[in-house]
Amino acid sequence: MNEHSFIRAVHRHLPVDLHVWKISTRFSNGVPDCWFSGAAGDLWVEYKYLPSVPKKHVAIKLSALQRNWLRDRSAEGRRVAVIVGTPAGAAIYSNAEWMIATAPVPEHWLNKKEVAQWVALQTY
Repeated sequence: MNEHSFIRAVHRHLPVDLHVWKISTRFSNGVPDCWFSGAAGDLWVEYKYLPSVPKKHVAIKLSALQRNWLRDRSAEGRRVAVIVGTPAGAAIYSNAEWMIATAPVPEHWLNKKEVAQWVALQTY
C-alpha cells in the first residue's frame, strides 16, 4: 500500500454527502492533501503513509511549507490534522500535535473506518 491507496481506502468509508476535495496542485506548495466540508465546518488533512510500522516513535515528516500552512490555518481557527497511516493502522494528530517531528507510537492504531468516522465527526 502507498499513500494514495491509503487515502482511497479511508475515503471509501466517508459519508456520501460529505464534500471531499482531494487536492493535487503544483501551483501552491504546502497545501494539505484533502479538504472536507460539512454542516459543522471544514477540515484540512495532510496524509502521510509509512510502509513499515514504527516501533517507538511515529515520524511526522512535514515540509516547512506544509508545517507553516497548517500552523497558519490553525491560527485562523480552522480544523487541521495530519493522519499517518501504516500497515497496522493509522494515527491522527490534531490540535497542533503535528508540530512535533516525532510522536509516541499509539497504543491503538485506528482502522480506516475509524479514521473516516473521525473525519465525519469533525465536519458534521
